[in-house]
Amino acid sequence: YLSLLFLLFKMLNYLMSASRASKLTFLASLAFTGFSVSFVLWTQKSERDAVKQGVLADIERQKLYEETLQKRAA
Repeated sequence: YLSLLFLLFKMLNYLMSASRASKLTFLASLAFTGFSVSFVLWTQKSERDAVKQGVLADIERQKLYEETLQKRAA
């Protein structure tokens, strides 16, 4: 954690002395990175939920199939 804290301090020190253009570029890259990570996480969650719904639908279909087989056998 100390190295991360040192890196954060170094970054803040750089931002204090940097030009306006470099500050804006840095903030834009941070925003883009944050958006990208958020989008990937949201996409993964959506895909995971879709797979889960597919599994639940398969289980329900299997139950209906087994019930149909039992009715035909009786």
